[in-house]
Amino acid sequence: QRGAGGEKIPIEFVYLVEDLNKPLSLPDGSINKICCSLVLSYLKEPLLCARELMRVLRPGGQLVVTSLKPYPDLSQIYRNFISHAETEQDVLEARRLLSNAGQIRRKEGEGHYNFYSEKELTAFLVAIGGEKVKAHRSFGNQANVAVASKPPKARSGARR
Repeated sequence: QRGAGGEKIPIEFVYLVEDLNKPLSLPDGSINKICCSLVLSYLKEPLLCARELMRVLRPGGQLVVTSLKPYPDLSQIYRNFISHAETEQDVLEARRLLSNAGQIRRKEGEGHYNFYSEKELTAFLVAIGGEKVKAHRSFGNQANVAVASKPPKARSGARR
């Protein structure tokens, strides 16, 4: 990443271990950007987690969330993976992926997971106060990605 003058800007990452079904231990507005990839679908309280992510995001910061689309065809991903396999290990990993995909689909049908459409992810981010929400397909057309900005702080003297 480069600054306006072309100078290199170091990118910093923070990895935390948290129970995402509970409030986060981070202060309000303490994180610049958050990527929550393929997580919300597996939580008991996904809206609580999304609200917490928005709470800890700084004003003007960006939140990215992803989800498999409802009832994805993961065999398509398998076929793509196999077409690029270069070693027997690659093929074995692709077979494991397909096996796991079958289990994920079965559990989705049983109600263990809730995968979100582009429209649902957009509504999710709007519901937690996100602005400039954009969603699109990814991962071989089998997943959805949505991005939202946290509104900037209200100007002093502004009406509420």
